[in-house]
Amino acid sequence: MLSSDEINSTEIEDDEEKVLCACGCGQFISKYNRWGRKRIFVHGHNRRGKRHSKASKKKMRNGSRKGKNHYFYGCKHPDEVKKKIGASRKKAHAERKKRK
Repeated sequence: MLSSDEINSTEIEDDEEKVLCACGCGQFISKYNRWGRKRIFVHGHNRRGKRHSKASKKKMRNGSRKGKNHYFYGCKHPDEVKKKIGASRKKAHAERKKRK
């Protein structure tokens, strides 16, 4: 397990222990993340080579979470939440504009 100083450090050190990604891509990653948890995959590689079952595909195609089946169907955000969402989107839009 890593010490608290190592956990708080977000920099990857050269002497840090490295392991191969379990998906088979050949990329090396640090053995532990910044919180001291063991890593086995590069971010996003955990589903590589896996397929959805036919039943899952059918559910997605038929929209099992659309309309009345959706968990938020018929609900509305309170005004306070709407303001927070709007502020967040304005901030994100401004940041995107800066990058261009």
